Amino acid sequence: LQLVIHNAGVQQLRDWTVPDTPIAYDTAQEMAVNFVGPAEITRLLLPRLARESHAQLVFVTSGLALAPKSSSPVYCASKAAMRSFAKSLRAQVQQAGWPVLIQEALPPLVDTDMTHGRGKGKISASTAASQILDGIAKGRAEIDVGATALLRLILRLSPALGERIMIKR
Repeated sequence: LQLVIHNAGVQQLRDWTVPDTPIAYDTAQEMAVNFVGPAEITRLLLPRLARESHAQLVFVTSGLALAPKSSSPVYCASKAAMRSFAKSLRAQVQQAGWPVLIQEALPPLVDTDMTHGRGKGKISASTAASQILDGIAKGRAEIDVGATALLRLILRLSPALGERIMIKR
């Protein structure tokens, strides 16, 4: 085992200001799929990966880990948690001298079953996968997919502007 890609994700659109909004699953389930599951799988696999001469762990988060949108606060929080986890884990693995490369892929809105009927300007799943695989092959610690590179630039120039743009999505 030399490569693990954590790419699970569920997203519940929910307005927390509307009481008793019917939801398909709860907050704990969304966090379990998007954050707890990948973290626990990593805990179990990391010792095995560390025995390889070279291994890679890839966490697919989201551009929403950089700047959230208002319609899905739990999803945004779970992807931000995964981003923070990946960065901390990367530091631990480097400090331990383990031959495991910790990578994060940050896609924009991708055309999947989860995003059916939502948003505009989606990239295809095959385009996202191709860019992620290219970043993995190049050994990039952070892989900006599609428009995420533009979002990162906007956030560098004006964090407030970047957040205003994204929060409305």
